[in-house]
Amino acid sequence: MVVTMVIFMSKMLIEPIDMLKRGADLVSEGNYQHRLEFNSGDEFEPLTSSFNEMTAGLYQRDLLANYVSQDVLEEVSSDITLVPGGERVEASVVFCALKSFKEFSQNASPEQIVNA
Repeated sequence: MVVTMVIFMSKMLIEPIDMLKRGADLVSEGNYQHRLEFNSGDEFEPLTSSFNEMTAGLYQRDLLANYVSQDVLEEVSSDITLVPGGERVEASVVFCALKSFKEFSQNASPEQIVNA
């Protein structure tokens, strides 16, 4: 009976830890859409929720990286509190693919990009 209880208890601990490790391995390979589904009602549930929030944040950051410069990503990721301000302007945003533009834009100032 003791052996059965030990096996049962170890399964209760090992299974969620193993699931979390497999999830972390997938995320480390770049799969930021992976989510854990584990509703145990114990200490592992908040850990699962935190893991899912983390992967959602990584996914959003990865998506954002496709559309903004590294400077903007660093600004958004920093702990600096931005003071609201600026001005309202009417603007248009164009998304298009230009050959070698990504390499150019990473090494150019905003003024150089606009004037190009």
